[in-house]
Amino acid sequence: MRYDYLVIGAGASGMTSALVLAKHGYRVALVEKYPSIGPLLNSFIRGGLRFDTGFHYSGDFGKGQVLDRFFRYLGLFDSVSTVPYNASGYDVFRCRKPEFEFRFPFGYAALREKLLATFPGERKAIDTYLQVVAKIKVDTDDSILVFAPPRDYLQGYDSVSLKAFLDSLTGNSLLKALLSSHCVLYGVAPEHVPLSLHAQVVGSYYLSAHGIAGGGESLVAAFKRRLQEAGVEILCGRGVREILAGPAGGLEGVRLEDGEVLECRGCISTVHPRTLLQLVPQGLFRSVYRKRLTGLKESASGLILYAESDTPLELLNGANLYLSEGPEAFFTPMEGPWWRRPLFVSAARRVLSDNPPYGFFSICLTAPEFCEEGSSGQSWHGSENYREAKERAARMLQDQIEKLCPELRDRVIYRELSTPQTLKRYTHSPSGSLYGVAHWVGQSNPSTITRIPGLFLAGQAIAGPGLLGVMISAFHACANVIGHEQLKKDVMRCN
Repeated sequence: MRYDYLVIGAGASGMTSALVLAKHGYRVALVEKYPSIGPLLNSFIRGGLRFDTGFHYSGDFGKGQVLDRFFRYLGLFDSVSTVPYNASGYDVFRCRKPEFEFRFPFGYAALREKLLATFPGERKAIDTYLQVVAKIKVDTDDSILVFAPPRDYLQGYDSVSLKAFLDSLTGNSLLKALLSSHCVLYGVAPEHVPLSLHAQVVGSYYLSAHGIAGGGESLVAAFKRRLQEAGVEILCGRGVREILAGPAGGLEGVRLEDGEVLECRGCISTVHPRTLLQLVPQGLFRSVYRKRLTGLKESASGLILYAESDTPLELLNGANLYLSEGPEAFFTPMEGPWWRRPLFVSAARRVLSDNPPYGFFSICLTAPEFCEEGSSGQSWHGSENYREAKERAARMLQDQIEKLCPELRDRVIYRELSTPQTLKRYTHSPSGSLYGVAHWVGQSNPSTITRIPGLFLAGQAIAGPGLLGVMISAFHACANVIGHEQLKKDVMRCN
């Protein structure tokens, strides 16, 4: 079978890539090892509750913003709708020592006003922080939407960590912890994450935050419908064994795990970079490039606790919780006893209903090798005591959540716990990381272009984590095929 383009991996970046190419008349096949598309976006059902595993909420859905334009261009809004979070407190930051709570409101002006009221002696630090984040976000979005490299000055922020930037502004540990709390959303500690990435992530939330009606499952259904309408051939349960190249080094197709060969003149790979190296024959990538991909740092993994309640959990209606014992936990979110690290808590809802929440999931960041080490220093992996260790960890997380959020005490039943080993199985990430390859100060992440003619890259390792990051990478990979000017015109028409 011959195609114009193959897309390896049917996550958000793969589905986006396939749809963009098909909209421009290319014959496209989307190849996915998992039995269904969107394996990380889809939800699972327990006790009548829908738990979203990959998509929780996002910024950039405001009119004319990046995701808004992308969704309109792809026709996804024909099948899905966004649901705004609580405009006066979409994210709730809470710590126990000192006892402190802060609710993030929509809009830079409202956020500035609330920060100044909470930290009246930090006007200069607050103003500088918000001005820099806003400028990085606006100028980054401008580059994204015209499919151009970022402005030169923005590259300077790639080498500045969030921690270094905040330390230069203030010595107030509580303020710095508050402004660092969203590190849970990209799985990198403030001392390592580039200020540029942090601004791209939080800059979108500071404007507004939205969920999707029906969660990730409805988004996958919308993608599937549009892919079928566009004529994309979807091949699920068909893993790729190797990428095939001709004598001159140009891409010619892929061989699937069942031995079938699919011929093509181009391919977009969205798999983890280390997985890609296993697919590409030796000699096609220079040794220095292979070493670079092998050495990319991973984002955090995590323990994820899933819980349900017999009564509505109004505190999670349109809001997420960021919980910790104290501010220092957000400076080193993967150090110290794991049950005392920051926790992210987000709602789970009943099937066929979006309000109110009757459950939640909670993420506690850990190192990817957590299960090999175990909470007590002994191995979980392959151990007869793995389930027992999971149950112990679930109880400890339950105790910590109820200590930091007493409103949940005696109101929830804890159903499941996933570990880095669980994530490794379901995400096909070599290490079980939550967000794949990290974006790290001093690290050069791969671009969408490779030295193999016709082979392009997309996914979290390229532009950033989350739905926004992977869709940016997909559009930019496709721009190499379609033409940057043409795709820019098409996307900018979507108002």
